[in-house]
Amino acid sequence: MKIMKGICGRALCSALLTTAFVLAQPAPKLLPFQGRLTDPNGVAVHDGVRLIQFKMFDEPSGGPPKWSGELHRTTVNGGLVNVLLGSKTPLTGVDFDRQIYLEITVDINTDNAITAADPPMLPRQVLLPVVFAKEAAQARDSHNLAGHDWAALLDRNDPVNGRLLGSKISDGTLPAAAIGDGALPGSKITDATIAAEKLVPASVGTEQLAAGAVTAEKIDTAAMELLAPPGTVSAYMGTNDPPGWLICDGRLLPKGEYGRLYSVIGGIAGTPSDTTQFRLPDLRGFFLRGANRGREDGYRDPDVDRRFAHPGEPNDAPGSWQDDAFQAHNHKVYFPEAVAERVTSSRLSPGSADSAVLPNPFVRNDAAAELYAAEELPPARTSTESRPKNVYVNYIIRY
Repeated sequence: MKIMKGICGRALCSALLTTAFVLAQPAPKLLPFQGRLTDPNGVAVHDGVRLIQFKMFDEPSGGPPKWSGELHRTTVNGGLVNVLLGSKTPLTGVDFDRQIYLEITVDINTDNAITAADPPMLPRQVLLPVVFAKEAAQARDSHNLAGHDWAALLDRNDPVNGRLLGSKISDGTLPAAAIGDGALPGSKITDATIAAEKLVPASVGTEQLAAGAVTAEKIDTAAMELLAPPGTVSAYMGTNDPPGWLICDGRLLPKGEYGRLYSVIGGIAGTPSDTTQFRLPDLRGFFLRGANRGREDGYRDPDVDRRFAHPGEPNDAPGSWQDDAFQAHNHKVYFPEAVAERVTSSRLSPGSADSAVLPNPFVRNDAAAELYAAEELPPARTSTESRPKNVYVNYIIRY
């Protein structure tokens, strides 16, 4: 306990104080007060019942009270008084980690009231709880466990409302048996804190997760990239950019804002004059084809060396392209030996059977048994390109 001496000023008495903290089970905090009241000559105040007012301030003089105080009608015996501060007005709002000043006012004229005629004792008494008393209070306080601060384990010094720090969860230490069914609603999951290395394999199933608890915001960026890394291209039936993706329409983007995508695709779609920007691939109107990547078997791209690429980019890599084309080929017409026909610039007509009169690309084939008549075919579907049946989609890229 800490003993503090009071010095009489304008008042008729001074006080010798002994203070310590006592903690009820549980809080509120209570402050036992013992003082000896004397006149200016050091003579103890006469025995009897006295009315005394107590207030607390965080300044030695002036200022508003931090604790509005309470009145105690107590018996003075040999000049000594004993009261329990906080028993009438809770000591909430008083920060005992700081220096506190106790103001004492005694009913001097014994009119059973504290008035202007009863000036406060001066100076205010300094409350300096000893270390042992403070630590003892904290050890019993619900904010601590066995004298240890909860803040080292939780995000706040509050075991009821605090949340376990992610740094205190070792990798692979959350098996399914440790998670109650439906125990993880979205409100309990901090954004971007679900990382694969924090989970035991197969530890979290649908029965452990509340409906709608896991959203994209709750999943760590690295875990999301395991599903779709930056640069992933996918077909999309929507018309606007979905979250985390961009439609491949060749637009310019700032490198700083889309750094992860730029680190993957670089300048494969072209390098703009503004070096702070890069260009998205423009896949509008294109079919996609797997890059050849040095393949040399019968499935290789035979025209890989004639693909187009932007300056500085290889033509055998993602981002290179080809124009539409129709493969070069021959159509052969077979004439049996029994039938001699003549080829003119516009038609086949009877004439010499000498193959010399069959100009390229027509070839005489004497091994054919007969001349086949062309089958009747449906009208040809003609257009401005050769293409399969198709449906429009937007190609989107993950950033």
